[in-house]
Formats: sequence, structure tokens, C-alpha cells
Amino acid sequence: MNIHQRDWFPFGKYKLVESEDTNDLQRAVSREIAQHDFSFLDDCDPSRSRITCVRLSQMVLFGVRFGSRLHAGTAPINALQLVVPLTGSIVRNHNGVKYAASPNEGFLLGPGEPVDLDWHKDCVAVVAWIDQHILVDMVRSHFGGTCSGNIKFPSRVQLNRGLGLSIGNSLSTIVSELDDENSLFSRGLTSKKIEEILVTSLLYASEDVPNLQKQVNLQGKSTLQEALDYIHAHIEKDISASDLAAATGVSLRKLQYDFAKSLGMGPMSKVRQEKLNRARDLLKGSDPKTSKVADIAASLGFFDRHYFTKVYKKEFGEWPSVTLNRPYSQF
Repeated sequence: MNIHQRDWFPFGKYKLVESEDTNDLQRAVSREIAQHDFSFLDDCDPSRSRITCVRLSQMVLFGVRFGSRLHAGTAPINALQLVVPLTGSIVRNHNGVKYAASPNEGFLLGPGEPVDLDWHKDCVAVVAWIDQHILVDMVRSHFGGTCSGNIKFPSRVQLNRGLGLSIGNSLSTIVSELDDENSLFSRGLTSKKIEEILVTSLLYASEDVPNLQKQVNLQGKSTLQEALDYIHAHIEKDISASDLAAATGVSLRKLQYDFAKSLGMGPMSKVRQEKLNRARDLLKGSDPKTSKVADIAASLGFFDRHYFTKVYKKEFGEWPSVTLNRPYSQF
């Protein structure tokens, strides 16, 4: 479901404040995240404003509607904010330039940047507020290093194509499912994963991602190569994904990401492949009169001969017994 086509108020059951007084709005929002200043821009009497708020494990989400044109401002804050209009538009004042966002696009206000937004009358929007330390943890998870936290983001992001589509879809899922108490997200069964998708998508929208990736490559031996070296050095032992994560000093998620990106397979699939390669080398170099397939397979942790035969045939296109009995000169 596209959040930009919704005709109901986001997070309707998570009421934070309804008021015509900007002081009420300021106190409520400042209490949840950071000090905000609100001021109506029209001379006419302000209409009633509504703000809803729900706090998740990695972010705070707001549904916002100001009944009259309003300016929202803060000092620089240590958080990333994604501001997405569902109806109407919002103008951002950034470094002397004004940017307008309407449905299907949003603003990204990175850590260290102030909020300086003009809300048009009756604009309804979703705001996602993500603390800086969440981004720093995500950098560590995906790139295996640290950063200052002042990650740079583009001013605007299109939510209907490219990386922005991932941001829009994951945000749409959260907005939709939080309205239904029986949804898997509301019941906590998928909330962590969907939140991580949104935060990851936002991180990769950062202008600093190429530099972060380059920095990792300059640190010396890559995580992937360290993992492969560990596999080769312990090929005859049981190797778990946790062993590889511990040997490389990165999280399991980072390890899985590196293997999938570079090799198109997970860590354990690579472990099995390398064990099969070692088995093939041993079969090639063994005397069929004195060696058995089952013994060679067991030495590498394949104790089920039928399973070993099956995966070996799939990997190399022949039975292990054929490899063992072929004269060495034919390889």
C-alpha cells in the first residue's frame, strides 16, 4: 500500500497532542525528541493542529498536521530526520536555498543539521526521527569501522524509484501495519526486521557511503579474505558462522552481507564449497586400493555418505567414487 494514497491520519491511535497553541505543540514534541520552536505564519487565527507519536526500538515516528501555515525550527540536532508529506507540501530552508517536497518525495535532515521547515496549511506528513547512535551502530555493522556520526545526506529523496523506493516501501509498511493491532508488525513479530530495512535504506542514501566502503578497503586485508583464510586453515574442523564472525571481528550480519555481495552465497555455503574442494583434492591424490570415499568425507565433517555423494555430484558433475578411481594422469 502506498502511504501517499492514504486518506486517514498516520498513527491515529498514538495521540501526542492536539492544540491551537504553539506552546503546547513545542512542549509535546520537545519532550519526545529535541527542543522545537513552532510559529504560525498566517495572520488569521490558527486552526487546531494534531500530532501523533509512536516510539519504536530504532526510531520515533510522528504523524503531523498543522491547520495553518507554520514554521518549525531547531538548533542542530544529533539525529537523522526523514520528513515525508502525505498530502500538501513542505518547504525546507537549507544553506540559503529553499526546497519543496510533496508526496512521493521527502527531506533528509542529517545529524548536525537544524530543522528549518515551512509547513503548508493542512499538510499531513510522517516524520521519522533516528538517533545518531543508531546510524553509528549501522555503519559498524555494515562497514566494520567507526565514524564520527556526522553522516551527510542529500537534501531530498525520491520515494518512487531506486533506493528511495526501498525507503518508501518500508516506511509504508510501518505506517500501514501500526494502524492494525493484529498485524505482525504491531505484534512485534516483524517490527525489528522492517525497522532495520528502513534504517539500512536510509544509511545507503548517505553521500558518505562510497567513502565508507573505500575506507574499509584501505584498512588492509578485507573481512572476506580473513574469513576465507580462516576456512582454509580450519577446513577439517567444524566451522560455524559464529566462528567466522569471531575470527574476523565483525557482526554476523556484516559477514553475511560481504559474502553475498562478493560471492553470491552465504558464509556456510562457502564453507561447504571449500570442504568439497578439499575433498576433491584428497580423492584425486589418494590410492583407490587403500582409501575409501566415506573416510575422506568424514575427515572433513561429512558423516552422512549419502548427503556427501549428493552434494559432491551437484558441485562437480560426477560421483566421488569416479574421482577416486580415475587415474591421476587424466585430471
